[in-house]
Amino acid sequence: MAPEDSQGAVVQAAKELAREHLRRQQPFIWNATHPSRRMRARALGLAHAYGARTGILYVEGPETLIRRRNRERDRSVPDPVIDRMLHKWEVPSPLEAHEVRYLVQDEGGRVIEHAGTLRQDESEGSHQRGTGAAGRIVSARP
Repeated sequence: MAPEDSQGAVVQAAKELAREHLRRQQPFIWNATHPSRRMRARALGLAHAYGARTGILYVEGPETLIRRRNRERDRSVPDPVIDRMLHKWEVPSPLEAHEVRYLVQDEGGRVIEHAGTLRQDESEGSHQRGTGAAGRIVSARP
């Protein structure tokens, strides 16, 4: 499927797979680029509807790094598609998930800043600590 094509079928398949994991209360990672709060809210809302704990790992790098990595991919995303994504980009708020972690990279891809946020869990009254990973990830755990 070309990046310019409608991703609707892929998104529906991913949602159904997520529902299967959520019904079985199995942890999973939804690895996707969700540039806007509205897009993240769809995946997070699904997980929250099943009572799952959620986390976001936000990874940011300079535009030159993003475009270079894209060119090096086997199947790169066309520049106009990347331009649209960058135009929609919103940094996640700590309130969007139970845990939000932020990684910022320099031109060489090295992590130059790493921070995590903790949010009080209203149902358990406890704090959760996260672990680092690579990529933009939304994870859901029962």
